[in-house]
Amino acid sequence: MKKLIIITGILLLAVAAFAQQNSRERARQNDQKHKSEATAKRTGPSQRTEASTARTVQNHKRETTAKRTVQNNSRGTTANRTVQNHSRQTTSRGTVQKYGNTSPGSRTDVRSHPGAVQANNAGRRDVSRTAADNAKPRVRNVNAGPANTVASSARHAEQRRNYSTPNRINVRHTDGVNSHYVPFKYKKTHSHYRAPRHVNVIWTPKMYREYRALYPAFRYWYYPAGYTIINVPAYNACFHIGEVRNVYGRIHEVWYSWSTDEYYLYFGGTYPYQDFTVILPGRDARRFNRYPEAFFEGRYIWVTGLVSTFGGKPEIMVKRRSQVHLY
Repeated sequence: MKKLIIITGILLLAVAAFAQQNSRERARQNDQKHKSEATAKRTGPSQRTEASTARTVQNHKRETTAKRTVQNNSRGTTANRTVQNHSRQTTSRGTVQKYGNTSPGSRTDVRSHPGAVQANNAGRRDVSRTAADNAKPRVRNVNAGPANTVASSARHAEQRRNYSTPNRINVRHTDGVNSHYVPFKYKKTHSHYRAPRHVNVIWTPKMYREYRALYPAFRYWYYPAGYTIINVPAYNACFHIGEVRNVYGRIHEVWYSWSTDEYYLYFGGTYPYQDFTVILPGRDARRFNRYPEAFFEGRYIWVTGLVSTFGGKPEIMVKRRSQVHLY
């Protein structure tokens, strides 16, 4: 009996504890519902007020933009009217200055003068033409580009043909020994130079960079990569001014300048009747031999470089020893 009484007591206590938990949970749920309803009631009017304020701001912006557009349109119309009035005033002033008083009662009335009527009609036609021209779309002149390019290329070709050696000083003032003039045709037929063999110089990007550094004053480099440099005899070098060429021939005279330390190699005759000149720095000339004057005289050489002119004679300013070759 005691056991039964104890078990029944325990069961009653468990039932009472379970009932208390259920009641507490229900109370919490009710409190949460009341709080959510209160917050909804509080936030509802605020959201409505925010929406209404946003709408009012948008309406105000629309009204301001509409007012501004109206003001701009009115300003544009007034500006157009003022421009038209000003043009009419200027035309009337011009007619007054040309034909005198324009009042109806005056003797020199503009309306009675045929020239004034023509002038007014011309002014109106000009205004209408300008308006029509402004309304038309502008068409680009297609022929302007090629014409400009052709003119610029012709100008560059002319400058290239007349390219003279920069910073060149005439250091020689005396004629050479046994100097006498020989006609060009005679030299071309009777003094034909022996051409070098196996000369094949190709224009490369590296050569382009080197020649830009060697001849900075020259700006007309237009050779494509892989271009073969042409071999030219010394008596034809005058036809290749402003070009990179392999000029070959026989040296007739060698002259040394003490002031500039340069050797002047003259082809086709002695100074001043030479056909072509090679200006070789002293340090490069002495690399061939200790006595360049005796070494180069009577030799056959070919020089690769930019052909320029000085005093009406073609020449090449050698900048490196690798430009000069014996054959």
